Amino acid sequence: MRTPPITIDEVRRIARLAGLTLGDAEAALMASELGRIIDSFSVIRRLDLPDCGATEDALVEPLREDEPREVLGQASALGLAGEVESAFFVVPRVLGE
Repeated sequence: MRTPPITIDEVRRIARLAGLTLGDAEAALMASELGRIIDSFSVIRRLDLPDCGATEDALVEPLREDEPREVLGQASALGLAGEVESAFFVVPRVLGE
């Protein structure tokens, strides 16, 4: 029996970092679905594709001109925030758990 690409414990940890609560059935289903996705990449890695070049430089032209534009000011940005403290966005802590 081979090791699954992703365990239910890993799914639960990722879900917790994303602020999601998964039940047992949901976590098992997600582990299975993510495992199939990861397995698909291993199938692709085994393909013999000698004539397929690297794709990181496939985009030759930029999608738009890189021109200076008016920026969103601090007051406007903070006005869109759910919670602000001392001119900073307040977000839930996820690191160090």
